[in-house]
Parts: sequence; structure tokens; C-alpha cells
Amino acid sequence: MLYDVDTACRASASGNPAWPPATYLGRSSDLDKDGVLAERCRKINEDDHGAAGAGLTGPPGCWGARAFRGEPKLGTRRLSDVTDSAAIIAAAAEYDELGEETFHKRYGFGRARSYELYLGDRRYPSKAIVGVAYSKQYPGERALTASEFSGGEKTVLSLLEKLGFTVANPEGLQGSFEQSRLSTSAKEWHLVPGEIIKRTELHAQYGGSGQDGVSPSRQSANVFLFTDPRSGSRHGYEDEWDTDGSFLYTGRGQRGDQQFVSGNKAIRDHAEDGRALRLFEGAGGFVTYVGEFVLDDVQPYQYAMAAQTDSDKLRKVIIFRLRPVSSPPTSLPKKDLGAPYRHQDELVLPKLSEPRSPDPDSYGRGLSAHRRLQNLLAAHVKDSGLTPLSPSVHDPDFDLAWHAGSKMVVVEVKSLTAANQVRQLRMGLGQVLDYTDTLTTRGEDVSPVLYVEGKPREHRWIDLAAKYDVTLAWPESANHLLYRMGG
Repeated sequence: MLYDVDTACRASASGNPAWPPATYLGRSSDLDKDGVLAERCRKINEDDHGAAGAGLTGPPGCWGARAFRGEPKLGTRRLSDVTDSAAIIAAAAEYDELGEETFHKRYGFGRARSYELYLGDRRYPSKAIVGVAYSKQYPGERALTASEFSGGEKTVLSLLEKLGFTVANPEGLQGSFEQSRLSTSAKEWHLVPGEIIKRTELHAQYGGSGQDGVSPSRQSANVFLFTDPRSGSRHGYEDEWDTDGSFLYTGRGQRGDQQFVSGNKAIRDHAEDGRALRLFEGAGGFVTYVGEFVLDDVQPYQYAMAAQTDSDKLRKVIIFRLRPVSSPPTSLPKKDLGAPYRHQDELVLPKLSEPRSPDPDSYGRGLSAHRRLQNLLAAHVKDSGLTPLSPSVHDPDFDLAWHAGSKMVVVEVKSLTAANQVRQLRMGLGQVLDYTDTLTTRGEDVSPVLYVEGKPREHRWIDLAAKYDVTLAWPESANHLLYRMGG
């Protein structure tokens, strides 16, 4: 038996015979040479009994009204502490690696009796996966054991559905989406675009989780999508209407690269599964129904880079292109261009992949020089009283931008050497013209700039850039550039 330290420390002080003589947390009790157990007991006694308990440091001096019976104390390690979908996926990955028999033997779980977790075309024992996920979310903690929590609809099933996963009965007799869809397909959808409803009432009528931005329903043939710029931006969710009338919706997952699991899989496969995509504005409380959508049949999704929750660390996100089933809105809200500038690490050199990238600024010396130039220009912009910007998840991949009155200055940065100068100038001009075309289509008034490491050897490049309204600049001309463009 693996004993729970907190429960052991709260064992009866009067020589409780249930105190484990041999093990706690997989260790002999006489191996507590570093005083880990004693210190834990001291803190627990002080929390439970104030200063009077602080002097009692361990068995048999621990205080507590609850006798230790050799079972983990429910509440110390709770099923509800599993809140990260990535931990579920990590546990499933270990299941795949070890195989069913070894996984169950290692963690002490049996085969699923009521519900199985579905990831792609694979099925997993839901209770075992959730128990092991606890140790994935909290490194250093052991997995929850089968005796520490119960499986079933109100526990494991509820938790997994709140995290956006699909769970079904192994025999398909209870809890499967197919059956629930058959039993509720006759329920008509009664909301009309623009109608406001309390989110709790929405889920009471049509199912789905009230916690997630992507909420597949087991009670009706719907996948509910919620968009809220007030809360979404801190998670890297930059949803917006595109100029062609489609809606760009960021997939589910706040940390790490997003994958086609749970809610993201439900969106991707909605047509095949016979589900409708229902978009709502707002995340909690009262939400506004925008309408029914389908994935674009030409480009259903694309990948982009976005910041993790409350962090500048970038990860890959899925951007779904949704098409309204009814007419698109007559006026599309304009979204501000750019995001706060992200300082570039000039020392990190990514591993060179094969075949070699055609862009010298993507590896080695070129990458370091590129980042140094970009950071120096951003600092110069900031010193001039302007605000340097990096691209948001829906912007073209420019290096730097800033507002200059009604115009937006958009910059592509290029390192230069004698050997690659012509190629870099050609590439840079093409890139900054592409950014300009994309942003002009969105209604931005753009002033494009190609900022290079040094003055080009041939003056014709300055004339060529000017022909297409591109300002060609380098460090020695930075003051003049900022004087002309807002500084």
C-alpha cells in the first residue's frame, strides 16, 4: 500500500496502531533521514491546531481526529485537480507506449467497465487514464489509484467532457454520441442569430460543457463554439471576421502546440459526424448566438503561431475557416493590426534541417544578424516615442510595425553579406510587397519598409524599391527613416 503523507500525519496521536510501520509513499519510514515527513507533519499540525501543534513533528506525535485506516484520504488528492487536457493526452501516450497489460499492471487499474475515452480512432480506459493524468499534470506526484476515486458518469465522464474529450460506453449501450444523437435529433434548434441566452440554459437544453470554448454536445448534434476577445487574447485566441465573409476561429488548447483531439477534432469532423457548428459571442453568463457555420471546403484550417496563456512563448495553433450557413454579416468589424513587440533571442540558433532553407535569415549567422537588426530597430522605434509591434496570429509574418499617424509602417528585416546581397534584396522586396498587398486588402494604409544590414552596393536597388513605394533603409539611415515615418 502506498500511504498518503497528509493522512498519516493526521493519524491519532495516541500510538495509533494503523501507523504504517514499513512504507509511506513507496519508501521505508525509517528512511526519513532528511526530515521530509517530520516537516510535513509539523506544518499540518500547525495548520490544524495553531502554534500549539507546531512542536509536534511526526509519528507518534502527530495530532488529528481522523484515524488512519490504510486508505488514502479522499480530498488530499482529488480527481477534480486534473484540469489540463495535455495531461490526459500524455497519459494516453504512455498507455500506447506500454501497452494495455503493462499499463494496467503498473498503475493497478482494470479494463474499462463503463466508459472509454476516444482519441482519434483509438479507445482508452477512461478511469485509468484520468488517474495517471494526475501524475502528468503534477510531476513528482504519484498517479491517483483506483481506490482514491470512483469512475462513472458523474466523475470521470463529467471531467473528461469538461475538458472537451469524447467518452463512450464500450458496448455502445450508454453514453455514446451516436445513440444520444438519435435520441435527441428530433429536438429542433430554436435560436436565431442575434438572440441572447444564458449559457447555462443553452447547455441545459442542448448539452455540452459550460466551461470550454469548444463544447461538443452528447445530447444533441451540435458543436458549440464561443468567441470572446476580452478573455481570448490572453490565451492566444485571436478570432476575427475575414474580408471574404468567413470567420477565423482559433482552435482549443492554451499551452503547447494544438492537436486534432477533443474539441478540435469535433470541429474538423463535424460534417462527417453530422454535427452543426454553432457560434456564440461571449464566454460565460449571457452569450449571443451568431449563427450556424460549416468548415470552408477549400481551406478548412491553417496553422499559425500564437502566444501561450499569459506568456510570450510561441506555440502552433489551428485556425479554422468557418463559413456561415446563412448570409455573412453586411459589415465586418475591423481588427487592430499587430500585437505587442516580442523581443527576439539573438543567441538561439535553431538546428539546421535538411534540405537547407533558401532563406539565410532562418539559420546560422544570418539568423543572429537578422534578430539583432530587428531588436535594434525596435528599440530605436521605442526611443522615438512610438510603439513597436509584432504580427498577431492573423497578420502576415512581417518582422516589425508601428503606427505613423493614419498609416501603418510595416518592416521586413534582412541580413546582408557580399555573397547573398542580391538574393536577400530580391526576397525582401517580394515579402514586404506581399505584406502590403494583404494588409491593403484588409483596409490598412501601409508604408512598406525593407530594412537591411548595410547600404546596398548598387544604387539601383534603392531606385527599384522606390518604384514600388518601398522605403529601403539600413542602420545608418534609421534616424532619417523614423523622422519621415512618425519619429
